[in-house]
Amino acid sequence: MDARSFGRAVEALRQWRTHREAEIDLCPRCPAIEEGTVIGQLVRVGPLYAIACCRIVRVVNEEDRFGFAYGTLPAQPERGEEAFMALTRPTGCVSRSPRSRGHATPSPDSAGQSQGQCKTASASGT
Repeated sequence: MDARSFGRAVEALRQWRTHREAEIDLCPRCPAIEEGTVIGQLVRVGPLYAIACCRIVRVVNEEDRFGFAYGTLPAQPERGEEAFMALTRPTGCVSRSPRSRGHATPSPDSAGQSQGQCKTASASGT
């Protein structure tokens, strides 16, 4: 196990580098990684900005794994959870990767459409 590599990966997560590398502004600037912490994210989408808020729902802090997961709050453009983990594999390799699951929140004008219809319309570009 390369303890220095793992330590660097953990520090990158603690400093929210994955978000900074994606040019996402956070509020607070460096949120505490604790269950219950609420985070505001300002994300640039072309010439516009989107605001998304989430809450940390899980924290893992073990000898060979560190990370956290957050879930979206109500009335956000997407619903779901995202996890950011650093872990040491049995081979000694260290990995740092985000994982997500979720879906777009339907807009009020699409309330009568099924999710399948929304996906089809989106995929065809109409």
